[in-house]
Order: sequence, then structure tokens, then C-alpha cells
Amino acid sequence: MIDLNKLPFTFDSLIESLNIKKNFSLSRWGDGEWMCLLGDWAEGKNTDNHRYYPDMGERLKEILVTGGKGELLALQSLAVKDLGHLPAFNNFVNVNTWSANAEILSRNHARDKEFFKALEGRDVVLVGNGYLREVPFKVRQFVEIPLVNCWLEYDKMVIVMLLMATGNRSGDAWHLRRPRPSSAR
Repeated sequence: MIDLNKLPFTFDSLIESLNIKKNFSLSRWGDGEWMCLLGDWAEGKNTDNHRYYPDMGERLKEILVTGGKGELLALQSLAVKDLGHLPAFNNFVNVNTWSANAEILSRNHARDKEFFKALEGRDVVLVGNGYLREVPFKVRQFVEIPLVNCWLEYDKMVIVMLLMATGNRSGDAWHLRRPRPSSAR
């Protein structure tokens, strides 16, 4: 089983990348993404009432097979704990290069000020549910995704993100996004 504490992108790596103004994208892969990807259709939806769509699961598989195209993939410990016994899960986890423990921010609350300071002067684009709109740091652009069944808005969100990317002339952007259609737990 994968040891999330040994993944290379740590909280210190995050701060260093921000301080040297390195651009990157970090996506969180939790139990909801995995249940959709693995085809857990027993309930047809997750605990947040997001429906699972077969094409969404295929898109998630495509991201993993291509290695995220330079994206930092962060694996959630709950997914490892709850799904680590499934061979299909382990095939993906063991084949792909995971960059970070998805809890690098939530487990470092004592260092929040350091994180917020590193964001100063950065051109931050935040993609997430509406509750993330009120964050304690400056965001250039907030792209809100629906709280429920955001997969139905996927094509629209891609267009919005492409328009934002082409409009970013500063060359300095940091994207924190979630590849799944659900709210944080």
C-alpha cells in the first residue's frame, strides 16, 4: 500500500513553489473520485448526492492514464483507507505517480499564515464550490462549480478555464482544483 507521508510534494514543497513563483496545478483525488472512476454504481451517487456518470468515470481514468499532464495529483488518505483493499484501486495507485498527500493543507493549520503569506502577490485562480469564495487570501478569479452534479457543467467549466488561461498575460497563476463533482467533507 502507498505511504502518503513519503510522497514528494509536501507542505514545505508547496510553500517553496509559491515563494519562487513556480506555477502548478494541484488536484485532490478523494473517495468520491475513486468510487466514480471504479464504477461504484451501487447507490448511483455519493454521500453529497452527486450522481456518478459513466463518462465522468472514464474521464477520470483518462487523467490517471495520462499522468495528469504535468498536474500534481494529490491522493486522499480516506480513499486509501477505504478502497486500498480493491485490486483495481491499487492498480491505479501503484501505476501512477502521485505527488502529494491531499491533506497537505488541512493537516497544517498551524502554518496557515505561512501559506497565506506565500500567496501574496500571486495571481491565484480558485476553482471550487461556493463555500470556497470566502478564503483569507486574494483571489484574482474564482470559478464556482455547482454544489451538486457539476459534471453536467463540465464543458462550460472547460470553456471558462480556457478563456481565463488565455486572458492571463502575467504568466503567473496557481490553480487549486478538484477533479470531482462534490463538495469538501
